Amino acid sequence: MNKCSKPGFTLIEVMITVLLLSLLLGTGNSILSYSRQQTEKGFWIQQAIAQLRNTTRLIGIKMKETSYPSTLVKSKSGGIDTDSIYSFKERRKYDDIGRLRALDINTSDVYNMHTISTDGNTMAASYDDRTIMYFPICTPEIIVNGSKQSGTGIITWVHFVFRPAKNYSVTGLGSIYMDEHEVSYSTKSPDYAYGLGKPSEAFSTSWVPTRSKELITDVSGIKVDTFSVSESKGQAVSKEGVKGDVATVKKNLVSITINCCHPKDGKITLYDQCSVISRVELTDDLVIPPSIQLIKVIKSGERALVKYGNDSATEVGLFDPVGPGKVVKIYSTSIKVEEGGMERLVVQSPEE
Repeated sequence: MNKCSKPGFTLIEVMITVLLLSLLLGTGNSILSYSRQQTEKGFWIQQAIAQLRNTTRLIGIKMKETSYPSTLVKSKSGGIDTDSIYSFKERRKYDDIGRLRALDINTSDVYNMHTISTDGNTMAASYDDRTIMYFPICTPEIIVNGSKQSGTGIITWVHFVFRPAKNYSVTGLGSIYMDEHEVSYSTKSPDYAYGLGKPSEAFSTSWVPTRSKELITDVSGIKVDTFSVSESKGQAVSKEGVKGDVATVKKNLVSITINCCHPKDGKITLYDQCSVISRVELTDDLVIPPSIQLIKVIKSGERALVKYGNDSATEVGLFDPVGPGKVVKIYSTSIKVEEGGMERLVVQSPEE
């Protein structure tokens, strides 16, 4: 009787088949994972470009709307309507034929634009909130026939703040917010709006905002540079023909640069800039707290060149102190710093 043999697989054939399938599936998974990562990066780049464009445009629009408080007084005398405008910044007096007899400039800086000035350096994100700038946008006070019921003056303080992002401890990146604070103002004769400017009227960052909006996230640093020139406002001449001093104010160009960085790939960086001439004078009195900046990584895992505040660049290794913290990790384009019991990532600036 003949034995019937059935076809089968040897152990070696099974092992080779499993190995080939594993290689095929592993390669496919690697390709899919890489494709997903590149898609995510592409989506981030697209989103960051849109956020940068919208943020710089909004900041530029707001800075162009800067204005001082003013009072519009409408009155009627002898059947003739008269409109008089009183400005916070300057007070003018004319004679009967329109010649300028007196010109006073209000030197109070309460309603100036207050900003940081980085002088070419970058203000990095931090654990705490950092004010970039604040300035007033004013709606005039209107008084008709002595009644203030016609229109109360409104000051909208626009406050741009650099806050730590939600994942700051992992990425070391921040977000820019725009906070708006609305306050009313009321003036009285004879100076009206020109009489404003007392220290008690100054803006405070501790005020609760009327509105708050996150403009952009994944921000690695901000630059603010300013340039000023003097602008003549006129020269008064007395009745006796004596010329007064030429009154001048400062005209200021403000330039803001925003740097963004991919939270998972420090090599992907984007930036945008806007430059605007402010309609109010500028005071660059906001203090920039010192921060740690990564100049470059000399050798991944071992050495890096860093800078703290205005100090000279220093080469550091693992667990070396930098400012109030210490270096705990050194990557190819970033370092991890332990500060205040927390760890955060410091990314190399794109310009470095």
